[in-house]
Amino acid sequence: MSRSLRLPISETLSQMNRDQLQKFVQYLISAHHTEVLPTAQRLADEILLLGSEINRVHGALWVCVVLNPHCKPEERALWLALLKKWNKLDVCPLEEGNYSFDVPGATVALQPPSVPSAVMPAGDILHQNPLDSMMANRFPRWFILGHLETRQCELASAMLTAAKGDPKWLHTVLGSIQQNIHSPALLFKLAQDACKTATPASAPPDPTLLSISLELGLQVMRMTLNTMTWRRREMVRWLVSCATEIGVQALMNIMQNWYSLFTPIEATTIVAVTGTTPATLLRLNLAFGQRDELCARARAVALQCAMKDPQNCSLPALTLCEKDHAAFEAAYKIVLDSAATAGMGHSHLFTVARYMEHRGLPLRAYKLATLAFSHLSIAFNQDTHPAVNDVLWACSLSHSLGKSQLSAIVPLIIQSVQCAPMLSDILRRWSLPPAAYVSTTHSRLTHISPRHYSEFIEFLCKARETFLLAPDGHLQFGQFLDNLKQTYKGKKKLMLLVRERFG
Repeated sequence: MSRSLRLPISETLSQMNRDQLQKFVQYLISAHHTEVLPTAQRLADEILLLGSEINRVHGALWVCVVLNPHCKPEERALWLALLKKWNKLDVCPLEEGNYSFDVPGATVALQPPSVPSAVMPAGDILHQNPLDSMMANRFPRWFILGHLETRQCELASAMLTAAKGDPKWLHTVLGSIQQNIHSPALLFKLAQDACKTATPASAPPDPTLLSISLELGLQVMRMTLNTMTWRRREMVRWLVSCATEIGVQALMNIMQNWYSLFTPIEATTIVAVTGTTPATLLRLNLAFGQRDELCARARAVALQCAMKDPQNCSLPALTLCEKDHAAFEAAYKIVLDSAATAGMGHSHLFTVARYMEHRGLPLRAYKLATLAFSHLSIAFNQDTHPAVNDVLWACSLSHSLGKSQLSAIVPLIIQSVQCAPMLSDILRRWSLPPAAYVSTTHSRLTHISPRHYSEFIEFLCKARETFLLAPDGHLQFGQFLDNLKQTYKGKKKLMLLVRERFG
Protein backbone atom coordinates (compact mmCIF):
# COMPACT_ATOMS: atom_id res chain seq x y z
CA MET A 1 0.00 0.00 0.00
CA SER A 2 1.57 3.31 -1.08
CA ARG A 3 1.29 6.48 1.00
CA SER A 4 1.73 9.98 -0.43
CA LEU A 5 3.84 12.50 1.49
CA ARG A 6 2.73 16.12 1.75
CA LEU A 7 4.62 19.32 2.62
CA PRO A 8 3.96 20.99 5.99
CA ILE A 9 1.37 23.76 5.94
CA SER A 10 4.09 26.37 6.63
CA GLU A 11 5.92 25.38 3.44
CA THR A 12 2.70 25.45 1.45
CA LEU A 13 1.78 28.91 2.74
CA SER A 14 5.26 30.28 2.00
CA GLN A 15 4.81 29.36 -1.68
CA MET A 16 1.55 31.30 -2.04
CA ASN A 17 1.43 34.82 -3.40
CA ARG A 18 -0.59 37.62 -1.87
CA ASP A 19 -3.78 36.96 -3.83
CA GLN A 20 -3.74 33.26 -3.02
CA LEU A 21 -3.20 33.95 0.69
CA GLN A 22 -6.08 36.43 0.72
CA LYS A 23 -8.42 33.90 -0.93
CA PHE A 24 -7.26 31.22 1.51
CA VAL A 25 -8.05 33.39 4.56
CA GLN A 26 -11.42 34.47 3.16
CA TYR A 27 -12.36 30.86 2.50
CA LEU A 28 -11.42 29.76 6.03
CA ILE A 29 -13.50 32.53 7.63
CA SER A 30 -16.56 31.95 5.41
CA ALA A 31 -16.58 28.14 5.16
CA HIS A 32 -14.94 27.10 8.46
CA HIS A 33 -15.78 29.97 10.78
CA THR A 34 -16.73 27.66 13.63
CA GLU A 35 -13.21 26.26 13.77
CA VAL A 36 -11.20 29.32 12.71
CA LEU A 37 -12.70 32.23 14.66
CA PRO A 38 -12.25 30.77 18.18
CA THR A 39 -8.61 30.07 17.40
CA ALA A 40 -8.13 33.60 16.05
CA GLN A 41 -9.74 35.07 19.18
CA ARG A 42 -7.42 33.05 21.41
CA LEU A 43 -4.37 34.22 19.43
CA ALA A 44 -5.48 37.85 19.67
CA ASP A 45 -5.85 37.50 23.44
CA GLU A 46 -2.36 36.01 23.63
CA ILE A 47 -0.92 38.88 21.59
CA LEU A 48 -2.42 41.47 23.92
CA LEU A 49 -0.61 39.77 26.81
CA LEU A 50 2.95 41.11 26.55
CA GLY A 51 4.48 38.22 28.44
CA SER A 52 3.10 35.66 25.99
CA GLU A 53 5.51 33.40 24.14
CA ILE A 54 4.01 34.47 20.82
CA ASN A 55 5.52 37.92 21.22
CA ARG A 56 9.00 36.37 21.37
CA VAL A 57 8.67 35.06 17.82
CA HIS A 58 10.33 37.30 15.23
CA GLY A 59 7.66 39.09 13.20
CA ALA A 60 4.80 38.51 15.66
CA LEU A 61 1.68 40.60 15.18
CA TRP A 62 2.28 42.89 18.16
CA VAL A 63 3.85 45.38 15.75
CA CYS A 64 0.46 45.99 14.15
CA VAL A 65 -0.75 49.44 15.21
CA VAL A 66 -4.17 48.08 16.17
CA LEU A 67 -2.80 45.49 18.57
CA ASN A 68 0.26 47.35 19.84
CA PRO A 69 -0.54 48.64 23.35
CA HIS A 70 2.46 51.01 23.19
CA CYS A 71 1.10 52.95 20.21
CA LYS A 72 0.87 56.66 21.05
CA PRO A 73 -2.39 58.60 20.47
CA GLU A 74 -0.81 60.79 17.78
CA GLU A 75 0.40 57.67 15.95
CA ARG A 76 -3.07 56.16 16.12
CA ALA A 77 -4.52 59.40 14.71
CA LEU A 78 -2.04 59.39 11.81
CA TRP A 79 -2.81 55.77 10.99
CA LEU A 80 -6.54 56.44 11.23
CA ALA A 81 -6.25 59.33 8.77
CA LEU A 82 -4.24 57.13 6.43
CA LEU A 83 -6.83 54.34 6.62
CA LYS A 84 -9.63 56.80 5.86
CA LYS A 85 -7.65 58.02 2.86
CA TRP A 86 -7.22 54.46 1.62
CA ASN A 87 -10.93 53.79 2.16
CA LYS A 88 -11.83 56.52 -0.35
CA LEU A 89 -9.70 54.94 -3.09
CA ASP A 90 -11.37 52.85 -5.77
CA VAL A 91 -8.33 50.56 -5.99
CA CYS A 92 -6.00 49.10 -3.38
CA PRO A 93 -3.00 51.31 -2.47
CA LEU A 94 0.47 50.34 -3.63
CA GLU A 95 2.04 47.50 -1.68
CA GLU A 96 5.43 49.26 -1.48
CA GLY A 97 4.15 52.83 -1.41
CA ASN A 98 5.77 55.60 0.63
CA TYR A 99 3.44 56.20 3.59
CA SER A 100 5.97 57.92 5.85
CA PHE A 101 4.87 60.86 7.95
CA ASP A 102 6.16 64.41 7.63
CA VAL A 103 8.83 66.01 9.77
CA PRO A 104 9.38 65.86 12.73
CA GLY A 105 7.89 62.40 12.95
CA ALA A 106 10.09 60.98 10.18
CA THR A 107 13.39 61.60 11.97
CA VAL A 108 12.16 59.77 15.07
CA ALA A 109 13.28 56.56 13.38
CA LEU A 110 16.90 57.66 13.81
CA GLN A 111 16.56 57.53 17.59
CA PRO A 112 18.12 54.26 18.84
CA PRO A 113 15.85 52.06 20.96
CA SER A 114 16.91 51.08 24.47
CA VAL A 115 18.40 47.61 24.90
CA PRO A 116 18.20 45.87 28.30
CA SER A 117 21.55 45.17 29.87
CA ALA A 118 20.41 42.84 32.67
CA VAL A 119 17.79 40.17 33.33
CA MET A 120 14.51 41.70 34.49
CA PRO A 121 12.64 40.40 37.54
CA ALA A 122 9.80 37.98 36.88
CA GLY A 123 7.22 40.46 38.09
CA ASP A 124 8.24 43.04 35.45
CA ILE A 125 7.85 40.82 32.39
CA LEU A 126 4.34 42.13 31.69
CA HIS A 127 5.76 45.66 31.38
CA GLN A 128 8.61 44.70 29.06
CA ASN A 129 8.69 45.52 25.37
CA PRO A 130 8.43 42.10 23.65
CA LEU A 131 10.94 43.06 20.92
CA ASP A 132 13.50 43.93 23.58
CA SER A 133 12.88 40.60 25.28
CA MET A 134 13.23 38.65 22.07
CA MET A 135 16.47 40.36 20.99
CA ALA A 136 18.01 40.20 24.49
CA ASN A 137 17.37 36.46 24.70
CA ARG A 138 18.63 35.58 21.23
CA PHE A 139 21.66 37.88 20.83
CA PRO A 140 24.30 39.44 23.12
CA ARG A 141 24.00 43.14 23.90
CA TRP A 142 27.07 44.16 21.91
CA PHE A 143 25.69 42.49 18.79
CA ILE A 144 22.29 44.16 19.18
CA LEU A 145 23.79 47.63 19.62
CA GLY A 146 26.16 47.19 16.69
CA HIS A 147 23.36 45.95 14.47
CA LEU A 148 21.06 48.80 15.48
CA GLU A 149 23.77 51.41 14.87
CA THR A 150 24.48 49.97 11.43
CA ARG A 151 20.80 50.02 10.45
CA GLN A 152 20.56 53.52 11.90
CA CYS A 153 23.44 54.64 9.67
CA GLU A 154 21.83 53.05 6.60
CA LEU A 155 18.58 54.86 7.34
CA ALA A 156 20.37 58.19 7.78
CA SER A 157 22.24 57.72 4.49
CA ALA A 158 18.98 56.96 2.68
CA MET A 159 17.33 60.03 4.21
CA LEU A 160 20.20 62.29 3.10
CA THR A 161 20.00 60.89 -0.42
CA ALA A 162 16.22 61.34 -0.53
CA ALA A 163 16.48 64.92 0.74
CA LYS A 164 19.04 65.97 -1.88
CA GLY A 165 18.02 69.30 -3.35
CA ASP A 166 15.95 70.39 -0.33
CA PRO A 167 18.15 72.51 2.00
CA LYS A 168 15.57 72.75 4.80
CA TRP A 169 14.99 69.00 4.91
CA LEU A 170 18.74 68.29 4.66
CA HIS A 171 19.50 70.43 7.70
CA THR A 172 16.67 68.75 9.61
CA VAL A 173 18.18 65.33 8.87
CA LEU A 174 21.65 66.63 9.80
CA GLY A 175 20.38 67.79 13.19
CA SER A 176 18.83 64.39 13.87
CA ILE A 177 22.04 62.61 12.82
CA GLN A 178 24.20 64.76 15.10
CA GLN A 179 21.82 64.17 17.99
CA ASN A 180 21.36 60.40 17.66
CA ILE A 181 24.46 58.89 15.98
CA HIS A 182 27.54 58.85 18.22
CA SER A 183 29.92 56.45 16.45
CA PRO A 184 32.81 58.26 14.68
CA ALA A 185 33.21 55.41 12.19
CA LEU A 186 29.53 55.51 11.20
CA LEU A 187 29.52 59.31 11.02
CA PHE A 188 32.58 59.16 8.76
CA LYS A 189 30.83 56.65 6.51
CA LEU A 190 27.79 58.94 6.38
CA ALA A 191 30.01 61.88 5.45
CA GLN A 192 31.65 59.87 2.66
CA ASP A 193 28.30 58.69 1.32
CA ALA A 194 26.90 62.22 1.40
CA CYS A 195 29.94 63.61 -0.44
CA LYS A 196 29.67 60.90 -3.08
CA THR A 197 25.95 61.59 -3.53
CA ALA A 198 26.56 65.34 -3.72
CA THR A 199 29.17 65.04 -6.49
CA PRO A 200 27.75 62.83 -9.26
CA ALA A 201 29.89 62.38 -12.36
CA SER A 202 27.20 63.50 -14.80
CA ALA A 203 25.63 66.41 -12.90
CA PRO A 204 26.72 69.55 -11.04
CA PRO A 205 27.46 69.13 -7.31
CA ASP A 206 24.87 69.83 -4.63
CA PRO A 207 26.42 72.61 -2.46
CA THR A 208 24.08 72.05 0.51
CA LEU A 209 24.74 68.31 0.68
CA LEU A 210 28.48 68.96 0.27
CA SER A 211 28.46 71.38 3.20
CA ILE A 212 26.58 68.82 5.30
CA SER A 213 29.16 66.20 4.36
CA LEU A 214 31.91 68.58 5.49
CA GLU A 215 30.05 69.32 8.73
CA LEU A 216 29.82 65.60 9.51
CA GLY A 217 33.54 65.26 8.77
CA LEU A 218 34.36 68.14 11.12
CA GLN A 219 32.31 66.46 13.85
CA VAL A 220 34.31 63.25 13.34
CA MET A 221 37.56 65.23 13.63
CA ARG A 222 36.47 66.77 16.92
CA MET A 223 35.29 63.42 18.31
CA THR A 224 38.53 61.58 17.49
CA LEU A 225 41.04 64.35 18.24
CA ASN A 226 41.91 63.04 21.72
CA THR A 227 40.98 59.38 21.11
CA MET A 228 43.07 58.48 18.10
CA THR A 229 41.89 55.72 15.75
CA TRP A 230 43.80 53.77 13.13
CA ARG A 231 41.72 55.44 10.40
CA ARG A 232 42.55 58.94 11.59
CA ARG A 233 44.98 59.80 8.76
CA GLU A 234 42.46 58.58 6.19
CA MET A 235 39.80 60.78 7.81
CA VAL A 236 42.04 63.85 7.72
CA ARG A 237 42.95 63.33 4.05
CA TRP A 238 39.30 62.88 3.15
CA LEU A 239 38.31 66.05 5.00
CA VAL A 240 40.87 68.07 3.05
CA SER A 241 39.59 66.64 -0.24
CA CYS A 242 35.98 67.40 0.76
CA ALA A 243 36.88 70.99 1.65
CA THR A 244 38.65 71.27 -1.71
CA GLU A 245 35.45 70.19 -3.47
CA ILE A 246 33.55 72.99 -1.72
CA GLY A 247 36.10 75.71 -2.42
CA VAL A 248 39.08 77.66 -1.19
CA GLN A 249 37.17 79.33 1.65
CA ALA A 250 36.30 75.97 3.23
CA LEU A 251 39.94 74.91 2.97
CA MET A 252 41.15 78.12 4.59
CA ASN A 253 38.57 77.78 7.36
CA ILE A 254 39.82 74.34 8.42
CA MET A 255 43.39 75.68 8.34
CA GLN A 256 42.39 78.62 10.52
CA ASN A 257 40.70 76.33 13.08
CA TRP A 258 43.25 73.51 12.90
CA TYR A 259 43.90 73.42 16.66
CA SER A 260 40.35 72.17 17.38
CA LEU A 261 40.38 69.59 14.56
CA PHE A 262 43.90 68.20 14.09
CA THR A 263 47.08 67.40 15.96
CA PRO A 264 50.10 69.56 15.04
CA ILE A 265 51.71 66.78 13.01
CA GLU A 266 48.45 66.20 11.09
CA ALA A 267 47.99 69.89 10.40
CA THR A 268 51.57 70.25 9.13
CA THR A 269 52.15 67.06 7.17
CA ILE A 270 48.64 66.49 5.77
CA VAL A 271 46.44 69.60 5.88
CA ALA A 272 48.97 72.32 5.05
CA VAL A 273 50.94 70.19 2.58
CA THR A 274 47.95 68.68 0.76
CA GLY A 275 46.20 72.04 0.65
CA THR A 276 49.09 73.61 -1.31
CA THR A 277 50.05 70.80 -3.68
CA PRO A 278 49.95 71.61 -7.42
CA ALA A 279 47.05 69.18 -7.86
CA THR A 280 44.97 70.97 -5.22
CA LEU A 281 45.78 74.42 -6.59
CA LEU A 282 44.87 73.25 -10.08
CA ARG A 283 41.61 71.76 -8.81
CA LEU A 284 40.66 75.03 -7.09
CA ASN A 285 41.52 77.08 -10.20
CA LEU A 286 42.60 80.09 -8.14
CA ALA A 287 43.82 83.49 -9.19
CA PHE A 288 47.38 84.44 -8.22
CA GLY A 289 46.23 86.52 -5.27
CA GLN A 290 44.07 83.73 -3.85
CA ARG A 291 46.87 81.22 -4.39
CA ASP A 292 49.34 83.39 -2.47
CA GLU A 293 46.81 83.86 0.33
CA LEU A 294 46.22 80.11 0.62
CA CYS A 295 49.96 79.35 0.66
CA ALA A 296 50.53 82.05 3.27
CA ARG A 297 47.81 80.52 5.46
CA ALA A 298 49.43 77.08 5.10
CA ARG A 299 52.83 78.48 6.11
CA ALA A 300 51.26 80.19 9.12
CA VAL A 301 49.74 76.86 10.18
CA ALA A 302 53.12 75.16 9.79
CA LEU A 303 54.86 77.75 11.98
CA GLN A 304 52.17 77.51 14.66
CA CYS A 305 52.52 73.73 14.69
CA ALA A 306 56.32 73.97 14.87
CA MET A 307 56.03 76.17 17.96
CA LYS A 308 53.59 73.76 19.60
CA ASP A 309 55.40 70.53 18.68
CA PRO A 310 58.95 71.39 17.51
CA GLN A 311 60.24 67.83 17.54
CA ASN A 312 57.72 66.50 15.03
CA CYS A 313 56.82 69.63 13.07
CA SER A 314 60.05 71.63 12.63
CA LEU A 315 61.32 69.76 9.57
CA PRO A 316 57.91 69.73 7.78
CA ALA A 317 57.57 73.44 8.54
CA LEU A 318 61.00 74.20 7.08
CA THR A 319 60.16 72.19 3.97
CA LEU A 320 56.84 73.98 3.54
CA CYS A 321 58.43 77.42 4.00
CA GLU A 322 61.33 76.92 1.58
CA LYS A 323 59.95 79.32 -1.04
CA ASP A 324 59.34 82.17 1.41
CA HIS A 325 62.50 83.62 2.94
CA ALA A 326 60.83 85.27 5.93
CA ALA A 327 58.83 82.16 6.84
CA PHE A 328 61.92 79.96 6.42
CA GLU A 329 63.93 82.19 8.74
CA ALA A 330 61.10 82.10 11.29
CA ALA A 331 61.02 78.29 11.16
CA TYR A 332 64.82 78.13 11.57
CA LYS A 333 64.61 80.43 14.60
CA ILE A 334 61.97 78.14 16.14
CA VAL A 335 64.42 75.24 15.77
CA LEU A 336 67.23 77.20 17.43
CA ASP A 337 65.00 78.31 20.31
CA SER A 338 63.72 74.78 20.83
CA ALA A 339 67.27 73.41 20.89
CA ALA A 340 68.28 75.99 23.48
CA THR A 341 65.33 75.11 25.74
CA ALA A 342 65.65 71.32 25.36
CA GLY A 343 62.52 71.27 23.22
CA MET A 344 64.24 69.07 20.63
CA GLY A 345 66.40 65.99 21.09
CA HIS A 346 69.69 65.25 19.39
CA SER A 347 68.13 62.94 16.77
CA HIS A 348 65.70 65.62 15.57
CA LEU A 349 68.43 68.25 15.51
CA PHE A 350 70.72 66.02 13.46
CA THR A 351 67.85 65.37 11.04
CA VAL A 352 67.25 69.08 10.55
CA ALA A 353 71.02 69.65 10.23
CA ARG A 354 71.25 67.08 7.42
CA TYR A 355 68.33 68.83 5.73
CA MET A 356 70.18 72.15 5.94
CA GLU A 357 73.26 70.62 4.35
CA HIS A 358 71.10 69.18 1.58
CA ARG A 359 69.66 72.65 1.02
CA GLY A 360 73.18 74.03 0.52
CA LEU A 361 73.45 75.70 3.93
CA PRO A 362 76.46 73.95 5.54
CA LEU A 363 77.13 76.62 8.17
CA ARG A 364 73.58 76.34 9.50
CA ALA A 365 73.91 72.57 9.41
CA TYR A 366 77.12 72.86 11.45
CA LYS A 367 75.39 75.15 13.96
CA LEU A 368 72.56 72.65 14.49
CA ALA A 369 75.02 69.77 14.76
CA THR A 370 76.90 71.54 17.57
CA LEU A 371 73.58 72.13 19.36
CA ALA A 372 72.76 68.44 18.97
CA PHE A 373 76.00 67.48 20.75
CA SER A 374 74.84 69.37 23.84
CA HIS A 375 71.89 66.94 24.11
CA LEU A 376 73.95 63.82 23.32
CA SER A 377 75.69 61.39 25.65
CA ILE A 378 77.29 58.15 24.40
CA ALA A 379 78.65 55.96 27.20
CA PHE A 380 81.79 53.80 27.05
CA ASN A 381 79.84 50.64 26.15
CA GLN A 382 77.44 52.16 23.58
CA ASP A 383 79.37 51.51 20.39
CA THR A 384 76.05 50.70 18.64
CA HIS A 385 74.32 53.90 19.76
CA PRO A 386 71.69 55.16 17.24
CA ALA A 387 73.53 58.48 16.95
CA VAL A 388 76.85 56.95 15.80
CA ASN A 389 76.24 57.76 12.13
CA ASP A 390 75.08 61.28 13.00
CA VAL A 391 78.28 61.93 14.97
CA LEU A 392 80.45 60.68 12.11
CA TRP A 393 78.48 62.85 9.68
CA ALA A 394 78.98 65.91 11.89
CA CYS A 395 82.71 65.21 12.01
CA SER A 396 82.84 64.94 8.23
CA LEU A 397 80.87 68.18 7.88
CA SER A 398 83.18 70.12 10.22
CA HIS A 399 86.22 68.68 8.44
CA SER A 400 84.91 69.92 5.10
CA LEU A 401 84.20 73.41 6.46
CA GLY A 402 87.71 74.09 7.65
CA LYS A 403 90.16 74.03 10.51
CA SER A 404 88.29 76.48 12.76
CA GLN A 405 85.04 74.47 12.63
CA LEU A 406 86.98 71.26 13.17
CA SER A 407 88.76 72.71 16.20
CA ALA A 408 85.48 73.95 17.67
CA ILE A 409 83.70 70.61 17.41
CA VAL A 410 86.48 68.52 18.98
CA PRO A 411 85.71 69.58 22.61
CA LEU A 412 82.02 68.84 22.02
CA ILE A 413 82.86 65.35 20.79
CA ILE A 414 85.13 64.68 23.77
CA GLN A 415 82.39 65.86 26.15
CA SER A 416 79.58 63.85 24.55
CA VAL A 417 81.32 60.64 23.44
CA GLN A 418 83.07 58.35 25.94
CA CYS A 419 83.05 55.26 23.71
CA ALA A 420 86.65 54.33 22.82
CA PRO A 421 85.90 52.40 19.57
CA MET A 422 83.87 55.30 18.28
CA LEU A 423 86.56 57.85 19.13
CA SER A 424 89.10 55.67 17.32
CA ASP A 425 86.87 55.58 14.25
CA ILE A 426 86.57 59.37 14.29
CA LEU A 427 90.34 59.79 14.58
CA ARG A 428 90.96 57.35 11.74
CA ARG A 429 88.52 59.20 9.48
CA TRP A 430 90.21 62.53 10.22
CA SER A 431 93.71 61.12 9.71
CA LEU A 432 93.37 60.53 5.99
CA PRO A 433 96.82 59.63 4.61
CA PRO A 434 98.41 62.42 2.56
CA ALA A 435 98.99 59.89 -0.20
CA ALA A 436 95.24 59.74 -0.74
CA TYR A 437 95.20 63.49 -1.40
CA VAL A 438 98.13 63.12 -3.79
CA SER A 439 96.36 60.50 -5.90
CA THR A 440 93.08 62.46 -5.80
CA THR A 441 94.89 65.62 -6.93
CA HIS A 442 96.45 63.92 -9.95
CA SER A 443 93.09 62.41 -10.84
CA ARG A 444 91.34 65.79 -10.75
CA LEU A 445 94.06 67.50 -12.79
CA THR A 446 93.82 65.00 -15.64
CA HIS A 447 90.66 66.51 -17.16
CA ILE A 448 90.39 69.85 -15.36
CA SER A 449 88.99 72.88 -17.18
CA PRO A 450 89.58 76.57 -16.38
CA ARG A 451 86.12 77.00 -14.89
CA HIS A 452 87.03 74.45 -12.18
CA TYR A 453 90.30 76.13 -11.13
CA SER A 454 88.77 77.88 -8.12
CA GLU A 455 87.26 74.60 -6.86
CA PHE A 456 90.66 72.94 -7.17
CA ILE A 457 92.29 75.70 -5.09
CA GLU A 458 89.70 75.10 -2.32
CA PHE A 459 90.48 71.39 -2.52
CA LEU A 460 94.17 72.11 -1.97
CA CYS A 461 93.29 74.19 1.10
CA LYS A 462 91.53 71.21 2.66
CA ALA A 463 94.45 68.97 1.70
CA ARG A 464 96.88 71.33 3.46
CA GLU A 465 94.81 71.11 6.68
CA THR A 466 95.10 67.33 6.54
CA PHE A 467 98.86 67.48 5.92
CA LEU A 468 99.30 69.81 8.90
CA LEU A 469 97.85 67.18 11.26
CA ALA A 470 101.14 65.28 10.91
CA PRO A 471 104.27 66.45 12.85
CA ASP A 472 106.17 67.22 9.62
CA GLY A 473 103.04 68.09 7.65
CA HIS A 474 104.30 71.51 6.62
CA LEU A 475 107.36 70.02 4.89
CA GLN A 476 105.28 67.26 3.25
CA PHE A 477 102.79 69.76 1.84
CA GLY A 478 105.62 71.95 0.50
CA GLN A 479 107.17 68.95 -1.30
CA PHE A 480 103.73 68.05 -2.66
CA LEU A 481 103.28 71.56 -4.12
CA ASP A 482 106.79 71.58 -5.69
CA ASN A 483 106.06 68.26 -7.37
CA LEU A 484 102.71 69.60 -8.58
CA LYS A 485 104.27 72.74 -10.09
CA GLN A 486 106.89 70.70 -11.89
CA THR A 487 104.48 68.10 -13.27
CA TYR A 488 101.78 70.51 -14.47
CA LYS A 489 103.90 73.51 -15.47
CA GLY A 490 101.99 73.59 -18.76
CA LYS A 491 98.86 74.77 -16.93
CA LYS A 492 100.32 78.23 -16.40
CA LYS A 493 97.14 79.96 -15.23
CA LEU A 494 96.40 77.24 -12.67
CA MET A 495 99.95 77.22 -11.32
CA LEU A 496 99.80 81.01 -11.06
CA LEU A 497 96.73 80.66 -8.83
CA VAL A 498 98.55 78.03 -6.74
CA ARG A 499 101.55 80.36 -6.21
CA GLU A 500 99.26 83.25 -5.27
CA ARG A 501 97.50 81.16 -2.62
CA PHE A 502 100.34 79.00 -1.21
CA GLY A 503 103.54 80.77 -2.34
